[in-house]
Amino acid sequence: MSSSVGYYISAADIEARRRRELRADVASALTRLNGLRARARGIGVKIPAVRAGFTDDTTSDDLQELLQEVTTALQGADESINAAWKRTWQAEISKLDVVVTGLSARAELARAKTEPDRDSPAVRNAVADAESLIASQGHRCDDEGVTSAREVFADLAKATTVSRARTLSLEIAVIIQKSIARRQDAATLEAERVRLLELVRDARPADQESLRELVTTTADLDAAADAVFGSVEREDREQHRRKVADAAAAALAELGCVVGEEFESLLMTDNQAVVGFRAREGYGLLVRLPEDGQSLLTAVVRAGDQAATGTYAEAVQTAYCDETLPELHTKLRERGVHLDDHPFLRGDPGRAVPVTPSPLPGGPSDALGTVRALGTVRKEKSREL
Repeated sequence: MSSSVGYYISAADIEARRRRELRADVASALTRLNGLRARARGIGVKIPAVRAGFTDDTTSDDLQELLQEVTTALQGADESINAAWKRTWQAEISKLDVVVTGLSARAELARAKTEPDRDSPAVRNAVADAESLIASQGHRCDDEGVTSAREVFADLAKATTVSRARTLSLEIAVIIQKSIARRQDAATLEAERVRLLELVRDARPADQESLRELVTTTADLDAAADAVFGSVEREDREQHRRKVADAAAAALAELGCVVGEEFESLLMTDNQAVVGFRAREGYGLLVRLPEDGQSLLTAVVRAGDQAATGTYAEAVQTAYCDETLPELHTKLRERGVHLDDHPFLRGDPGRAVPVTPSPLPGGPSDALGTVRALGTVRKEKSREL
């Protein structure tokens, strides 16, 4: 098609996406911090407060600052809980030592005869290893793990043989390993659930209620994440295409085109619509906005009773390419439509102008400015653009 042009356009609002990801990161981090805060209360540690959250108007820079604040608070909370736990555990150990070693000299001698391994280096090492492991990792365990580790360590403190001591020390190591994994999995699951719930706010409005229910109730968050991301992506694409359609309608109207009342809706539903040239009667512009929202195409078209070639037809094409197109490009950019600097498709004036696939707005056959793109243009799509 003559006088046709196509530009690739950014299909995403980069800043909006950045804010969305940061919102989700902050929500997830705050959830983790609240979990630590509850744990801290149980051992008498107070975690300093941080800013509670954000609004839709919070900038990405402010969100980044908030995320750093929460991340720092998480690190500080973990260190405080660790230190408090070690103090608590050492207090427990001291009590156990009293029970084990607080014997009279005669009782110690009697025990040494009946329990020859009780004070051997191997037993002491097994006890020391378990004691050190609980002291360094106990704060990372869940309540079930802490209780179990304490019970087994109480038995270990009374162990009288190397075999028994080593068995109990190994049991404590397994308990702690499994407990830490359970707590991490639970914290990760909850943080991811909160993260997805935050992202649901940007999903398609019609999907939000069902997505919230899915994210809240399902155990398979991977499947839920796919559903959330898919809906958010569709909403992004829809909003982006709406933005481009509105910007194109406003820009073309400012440039003297006859823009029908349904131009935007047709561009959204049929992916194409036609406007008329007010100063070049009988000719107009076909605008296409594919469903992926990644390109915008325009082409000069004519009413069926206008010439496809000739001096006037070529003058219309030349005027569009030399005058209207550069201004359209500028006005779209001013409205936030990020076009590439150079078109991926460009047809120069001088070739036959095809008939418009629908009535030109403002003409006698289209008194209300309604444009309906028909199958004709789809059949000729590969030839025209």
